[in-house]
Amino acid sequence: MPTLTVANGFTTDLPGLGRNQTFPNLSEKRITKAVREALRAMYGEHRVAVSCSAVFERAEWVGACEIDSTAHAYWIRE
Repeated sequence: MPTLTVANGFTTDLPGLGRNQTFPNLSEKRITKAVREALRAMYGEHRVAVSCSAVFERAEWVGACEIDSTAHAYWIRE
């Protein structure tokens, strides 16, 4: 199951991500939407901003987000 890890130490599983498409072939939009939903569920809708871009490199998706106006990197590993 894909796992989201944020540089601030937050980690959560992302059930269902990659269920209909192989993990490397997921779209940027699907990845950023999954991250946005997970972070908003944890921190609240108005405290989170997720960049619309993510890249697949070295078997993981990598992107950027802000939580309470503090920038963090995130990565998702299968």
